[in-house]
Amino acid sequence: MLRINVILKAVCFIFCIRLFTDKRRRADGGTNGEITSDSENKGEEYYEKAMQHVRQHRWQEAMEAFDKAIELGCSHMAEAYEYRGSFHFLCASTDKALADLNKALELKPDFTRAHLKKATIYMEQSEFGKRFPVDKKILL
Repeated sequence: MLRINVILKAVCFIFCIRLFTDKRRRADGGTNGEITSDSENKGEEYYEKAMQHVRQHRWQEAMEAFDKAIELGCSHMAEAYEYRGSFHFLCASTDKALADLNKALELKPDFTRAHLKKATIYMEQSEFGKRFPVDKKILL
């Protein structure tokens, strides 16, 4: 049963990444997030490198690049924290995952993907009802 949960998490995570990167690829004109040599902000360069690694399914390199992007700062900080939180979640480090997802939501409160991943963690911990009380009006 545990193995099935891990596989389902990985499939959901890959689906989210592909959905996000396809939208991003269309938005940037199909450049696949290539980094130009005249880029001034190292944090931006590391974020773009991380996204390239994600598209190539090179998870360890992506995690390291997200760490560096967060350390140096970039314009996609919420997304970097959300991705890093996702990696922590897949590696069963739920405390680190929640910390990163909370930071992403602090930076971008309406970040739907971060809310969904946070809810997924709470559901797995059987704490969904405690952490996200369901308003009966919503269900009607």
